[in-house]
Amino acid sequence: MKRIFAVSLMVLAGAFAVAHANGPASGPGQVLIGVDASDWDSSIALDPDNGIFPIGGAGQINGEFTVAERNGIQIGLRAQERFVGPLVAVPNQNNKVGLYEAASGGGATATWNYDWHVDLRHAQGVAKGTTLVDYELTLDTNIATDLFVGPVPIDLTFGGLVPGNTVLYQASQNPVFGNDQFDPSVPGTYQFVLTLTPKTFNGPPLQVTIQVNVS
Repeated sequence: MKRIFAVSLMVLAGAFAVAHANGPASGPGQVLIGVDASDWDSSIALDPDNGIFPIGGAGQINGEFTVAERNGIQIGLRAQERFVGPLVAVPNQNNKVGLYEAASGGGATATWNYDWHVDLRHAQGVAKGTTLVDYELTLDTNIATDLFVGPVPIDLTFGGLVPGNTVLYQASQNPVFGNDQFDPSVPGTYQFVLTLTPKTFNGPPLQVTIQVNVS
C-alpha cells in the first residue's frame, strides 16, 4: 500500500453490507449514513485536465460512507479497516453522525483509515459549474492539534497544492500520516468533520461528521 500526497492516494480493499439512515435536509444538507459515495472505484482514471482526482490504487470498493448532499454536491467521510474494507456505519441518535467501530493496534500504523470524498460534478443552481477553487475545504479532527502541514482544522487543498479545477477529490489516510504523535495501540474516540464552504458565491457550508470508536 502506498501513500500519495495531494493528487495520489492510498491503496485499500474490500467491502461490507450497506446500512441506510436519512438525516434532515436543512442545516448542513441532507445526511445519509451507510451509503455508497457517488463514485469510489480504483478503475476511475486520474484526469487532471478535467479536475478528476479519484481514489486510485487497487481494489477500492464503495460503501459505508456518511455523506452530506445539497444542490447536486456530495461530500463524504468513512472509516475502513486496512486491507479488509469499510467498517460498518451506524447512525447516532439524531441520524446526523456516522459511527464506526475500529480495533486498536496495527503496529506502526493504525488498523483503520479515514477516507474523504468531494464530488462537485453534478452541482446545480448557484453552485453549477463550480470547482474546488470556489470553496474552502477543511477537515477538523481530534486525532491531532497539528495535521500534515498545519493546525487543525486543516485546509485540504494544502495551500493550493490540490488544483483549483478539481471537481472530484478523494483520499484515504491513516491516522499516523502527518501525525507522528498518534499511538495506534491506544483506545480512543475520534471525530472527523469535513466542511465545504462557498467563497466565490453566497451559500451555507456543507458539512459531514463521523466518529471512530477505537477499542
